[in-house]
Amino acid sequence: MLIDRTHKRKDCAEKCSLWGRKEEGVSVTSILIDSVKLAEGVCTNQIQADIALKASNDMNVVIKMYMDGELESSNEFIDALPAQADKMADILKSEDNKCFEAHTGPKGDNPCKYGSLLFYHLRALLLYIDKHPERAFPNKRDTFRKTIYDKYNILIADNGYFNEKSLKALEKFYKQLPKHLHREGIQYDAPLFATQSVIDAWSCSDSKPTIGVSRRGFNVFHEQLGDASENGFPSDTPFPIAAADLLLVVTRHEVAHQFDRVIFNREDSRMQDMKVMLTEASQGNDQNWLRSNVGDIYFQKAKAEIIASQIGNQYLHSTTTQLRLAAHRLKNSGNGIPMSWFLFNVDLMTQPGKKKAPFYENESNGRVSKINVKIKRDSQGRIKKLKIPTCGKVTVTYNGAGLVETVSDNASSCMIPN
Repeated sequence: MLIDRTHKRKDCAEKCSLWGRKEEGVSVTSILIDSVKLAEGVCTNQIQADIALKASNDMNVVIKMYMDGELESSNEFIDALPAQADKMADILKSEDNKCFEAHTGPKGDNPCKYGSLLFYHLRALLLYIDKHPERAFPNKRDTFRKTIYDKYNILIADNGYFNEKSLKALEKFYKQLPKHLHREGIQYDAPLFATQSVIDAWSCSDSKPTIGVSRRGFNVFHEQLGDASENGFPSDTPFPIAAADLLLVVTRHEVAHQFDRVIFNREDSRMQDMKVMLTEASQGNDQNWLRSNVGDIYFQKAKAEIIASQIGNQYLHSTTTQLRLAAHRLKNSGNGIPMSWFLFNVDLMTQPGKKKAPFYENESNGRVSKINVKIKRDSQGRIKKLKIPTCGKVTVTYNGAGLVETVSDNASSCMIPN
């Protein structure tokens, strides 16, 4: 199969090269073989940076073509693939600590050598070929990256940046997410894995290389666990809690962006209809939003930020704190919209057909405790009761417009201690 040089990219004013790196008529197979051959020289510093970057960009397109099934009809490519996959596995296995520190790790001028970028693309293609992470993560320093991939189908694209504490906290976070959010949100139409990237760990002189190797992915800050913290709750929150670790704040926010497709792709439009109704009802008043410190104008313009902010920055940090905030506003001003948003969040986090919802509490070092809370629904499928440990039964009623009208008194002080 030959390279398609007439592909019209969205970012091109005129027809431009899809690859833009090799001569016309060069086959995909020869691109793969050449790139693998070049990668053999990374750890011995025998490859120039510009050549490594070009090879990485070429490999990026090979991966996307392979992912989309465009190479299935190429007998030449398919025949060459097993031997090249074995060579890629050997190359990744040879990336010892000496090579990592001198050439492929995230420190110093290593990102500008682009050796790690080429290795990353070898790893991604090997994951697609093997369908498992054994050969893609052969070294001990990648143990937790391998675990996260193996258990949750998430490729950590951090250029080796995250330390063990950060990776352990991320693994715990993914473990605590309900399976339907992985399946219907993070992984939806991936087709094999999603990526969590740290693009700043790859940057060289403010230039950010191409690292997208999946249809699903999100980027987080260049932060380790413990570097900084942030609190997503507004000032009128009763019994305020400590700020959350920033690495987890950003990860939760970006992951929660993936939850929008959970409600968009369901045959049942109930959740999507609820989101539209609540967004319209919230218009004109910051206090209608649980993240009122962000505000109505922002959410009305950026509706994709609603779930990311109110679930990612609050619910996944401390669910009962969000409940107290919503109940406080209903009790103090009769405003049932925040409580309606809270129950929307609970509904989205609950696996369809199940009678338990996950609550998240008591963050320490980026980790929270997950508590299962029993829920009951009314004849219309709306949540009418939550049985929360140490808080008892929290009950709500609805008005004719479908908004929460009352909530039991215990909601305003509900807390789950360590």
